[in-house]
Amino acid sequence: MPHPHLADESGHTANTGPRPTGRTPLRSAATTRNQGKTMYEYEIYRSASAELIRRADAEREIGRARRARRAARRTGRQDPEGKVRQTDRNRFAPAA
Repeated sequence: MPHPHLADESGHTANTGPRPTGRTPLRSAATTRNQGKTMYEYEIYRSASAELIRRADAEREIGRARRARRAARRTGRQDPEGKVRQTDRNRFAPAA
């Protein structure tokens, strides 16, 4: 409710901020999600969340290593001579 001493000669009041609407103020998702939980439950939630983040990081690192190995194999395929296995050398007689 506007204060009468903030009104100017015309009766308009100065902007004193948002008016109360009767609704509860908006809360962040974290506040709403953790409302009503004890500190112990919140710590368990935070611990589980941190563990999931660690697992996701490990999975990403494994994927990066796989892609690097795959790329290394592909660069070897472009060699004009190709790979020669030791057993292939003994298969044919030497040229005269």
